[in-house]
Amino acid sequence: MPQQLSSQVCNREAATLLSESLDRLNAIRFRAHQENSKRSRKSSSNVFEEFVRLADDSELMTVVTGHTRAYFFSTLDSWMYLERDAESNLDTLYIVRENADGVQSIQKTVC
Repeated sequence: MPQQLSSQVCNREAATLLSESLDRLNAIRFRAHQENSKRSRKSSSNVFEEFVRLADDSELMTVVTGHTRAYFFSTLDSWMYLERDAESNLDTLYIVRENADGVQSIQKTVC
């Protein structure tokens, strides 16, 4: 029973982290779109987003704005979110991986 409770807590925490990560990524994407809409088409911009799907169906989303870089990488059994904000000097890293026994392993680093 303790193992089952532990896995339920991990699954809930993983779902919360995923929701927070995607909300944050979408907020940064929105900011990138706003910044790009203010720039002329001819001016050079280091504000962009890119989505890549790899041959193994893993996906990488990259969003870069003036001060923030965010990356979301997902595979069938794991995902990772990394955000670096030069303005606030805040770095966030979440890694969620499903182990062979089906229990999710969660690593969080915020500094």
